[in-house]
Amino acid sequence: MNRCYLAAALLLATTAFSQTRENAARFVTWQPMDVSSFEDGYKRHLAWHRSASDPWTWYGWTIVSGDRYGAFIDATMFHQWTDFDSPVKPAEDAADNAMNVLPYGQIRSVVSYEVMSPLTVFRPQDIESYPLLSFFTLRLRPGAESAFEHAAIGVMRGIGGPHAILRPVTGATDYLLLLPARNSIDLPENAEIFRRLVAAMPQDAVVDTRLELARFRRDMSYWPQ
Repeated sequence: MNRCYLAAALLLATTAFSQTRENAARFVTWQPMDVSSFEDGYKRHLAWHRSASDPWTWYGWTIVSGDRYGAFIDATMFHQWTDFDSPVKPAEDAADNAMNVLPYGQIRSVVSYEVMSPLTVFRPQDIESYPLLSFFTLRLRPGAESAFEHAAIGVMRGIGGPHAILRPVTGATDYLLLLPARNSIDLPENAEIFRRLVAAMPQDAVVDTRLELARFRRDMSYWPQ
């Protein structure tokens, strides 16, 4: 991945988050019990979203490397926080989910994040056009959040390609760094960015880290008509 873009291009690549404060995201992690049945059921549930004219976009990934190997992650992003107060037909959504998805998979976590606009260059097309996405999580010592965010400014300033740092709001305490990749040759560079981010922190600030790779599931994603 060529990250040496012109500075002018970076300025033009301002994200939707910083332009309209659409900086809210929600990630759900599923552990399929029967992969084939889970995927079929999840696709039926996405069909419900389509029939309900859901205005939100839902992205799906399968973890293909890391501690959560085999897990499925769905996420809805590029929201204002008030959007989460008015989802489409929540009772019907829950009922269809219970019928089609929950018999075949367990929800492991539901996490809401604030996308940190000054540290992010990430657009919908950056999700949709990259087949791979590196998920890097950092668990910090309580009180080290400000130091991390300050250090991240220096590290991420030099990153030319798409990237996002997400601050936990509910459901988790770990920060999340997202770096897309077109193919496997991009992965060492993504890992190096993460190592630089960790190295920029005070020695005792980082409690734990996790490095995972996910494959984008276009067939298990939903876009409004």
